[in-house]
Amino acid sequence: MKIDTTVALTDLKGEQIKNNKGEVLFSQTVMVDSLLATHQGETPTGKEKFERYELAKKISDAKGTVEISAEEATKLKDMIAKSWAPIVVGRMYELIEK
Repeated sequence: MKIDTTVALTDLKGEQIKNNKGEVLFSQTVMVDSLLATHQGETPTGKEKFERYELAKKISDAKGTVEISAEEATKLKDMIAKSWAPIVVGRMYELIEK
């Protein structure tokens, strides 16, 4: 499946979501940051960390769109859900499942 990495996320009113620095939050940033994050209580193996790193690099290197497998999409959605507020999770799930 292809995912657009250039989407500026919006809230329910259609206004752009911004990060703590006041910068517009893009789909590529959400995906990469989610994959590279470590969450409390999580104990991924070295192999799992490396797989997340590889997928984050693939997404980071993408220009416009990135092609990922269904398995990668499942992992990505799981990591996004652990990392972000519901509005970001919802927007990203819509984008991934499109």
